Amino acid sequence: MPEADRVFAEIKDSLPRIDITKVASKGGVFDVFLGDDIIFSKGRLNRFPHPGECARLVAARLEK
Repeated sequence: MPEADRVFAEIKDSLPRIDITKVASKGGVFDVFLGDDIIFSKGRLNRFPHPGECARLVAARLEK
């Protein structure tokens, strides 16, 4: 399973009440936003998120 699909499924499965959209891009860009806030950026960290990482980050941001 491609990394973007894995992360999308993890967020959707762990936070089923939120509306999530996957937007295709080119050039290795992989960013996760919550509204206008960036939650994860492959470009900044030079890696894909670890399993469950983005779902945890989104959940933590929603708790604020």
